[in-house]
Amino acid sequence: MVEQNISSLLNQDVDRLKGMQILSLDSVVGETEKCVIVYIFNYYDCETCIDKGFEIVNLIDNSKKREYVKVIVSMFHEVTSTQKRNSYRGFIYKDKNDLIRKELRYIPTPVMIIVDNNCRIRDACIFEISQDKKQLDDFIKKCLSIDD
Repeated sequence: MVEQNISSLLNQDVDRLKGMQILSLDSVVGETEKCVIVYIFNYYDCETCIDKGFEIVNLIDNSKKREYVKVIVSMFHEVTSTQKRNSYRGFIYKDKNDLIRKELRYIPTPVMIIVDNNCRIRDACIFEISQDKKQLDDFIKKCLSIDD
């Protein structure tokens, strides 16, 4: 029952995100001229949830054969151990002022977001311990179907 309530709340958060524009994204990762996938996590997130997100980041990057997902951390002093633990060799952008999460009204993290060329959110997935497998698989398929 509790897991269903959490999933329901997270789905509401995802629905609220769709269509929002992230104006601060360019100031963190540089100019985004095409559709991108962004993975955001912060210091206070559950370690298992962060790792689940990195598992998906690595899957997408490996499928695209390059560093495709923009990984952003906020409120984190040292990310090297997280990178090592997740075998992630890509660049991690630091949102030092927590601009993106503020703009998104402190959406739960870790979260992976599909953003169009206007920085408008097309879809999102909030990672949690009791993740719905079908929902996660569907989101991954959307990520992999994005044209380069």
